[in-house]
Amino acid sequence: MIENLKARIEQLETLRMKPRTVIKRTNAECYSCYEKGHFARECPTKQNRTRDTNSPLIDPTNGSTFNARGPALVAKGRSE
Repeated sequence: MIENLKARIEQLETLRMKPRTVIKRTNAECYSCYEKGHFARECPTKQNRTRDTNSPLIDPTNGSTFNARGPALVAKGRSE
């Protein structure tokens, strides 16, 4: 069993020493806007679309508050 652990450690250390493949930005395609030259985390169009996620969404028809999953649950009365 110890020999198996030693072999596994040796294998992991060998993998760790191999150089990683680096993707050049010129070849990278953004998964947000599908343009080449940047990654989705750096997408300029994505930065322009950001909104305040902390503000509650209000339904204009009845004034009820919504959360990200739909209508917010509100406790009414006392539970027994």
